[in-house]
Amino acid sequence: MAAKRRTSFNWTRRPHTERRLHSRVALEFPIDMALDPKRPPVSAVVTNIGLGGVRIRFDRYLELFTRFEVSMQIPVNGDDDVTTMETIDARVAVVRIEPDEEGPPETEYDMSLSFTRLSEEQQRAVSIFMLQRLLYDADTSLA
Repeated sequence: MAAKRRTSFNWTRRPHTERRLHSRVALEFPIDMALDPKRPPVSAVVTNIGLGGVRIRFDRYLELFTRFEVSMQIPVNGDDDVTTMETIDARVAVVRIEPDEEGPPETEYDMSLSFTRLSEEQQRAVSIFMLQRLLYDADTSLA
């Protein structure tokens, strides 16, 4: 008895899809990064923010998966229409950097930092901040 031939099956190819789990809002504000606990924090500029992390512009090269602490203050309007500054202190990891090799001293790097853990209160503050920026700031858009 002859063996049956298996029919070949090819999964349909999908176009490149977004790998982020969370949407991001494009806007700029400062962030402090504690790269070394024995030294003072250094500043960078956030270019977009989401529940999964932030994208920053920074003047130093950092290796992928470097972990450190960040601190940022975001304005959040409460139910009573009073604006409070919420401080988000979180641990992050570098998940993308462009250019991906260290360049000359004046090189500016575009980095994606992933939050390793945010509390529910921090997630709520970031969500409200993003929504309020999208609703009330004409210069803000989804990234």
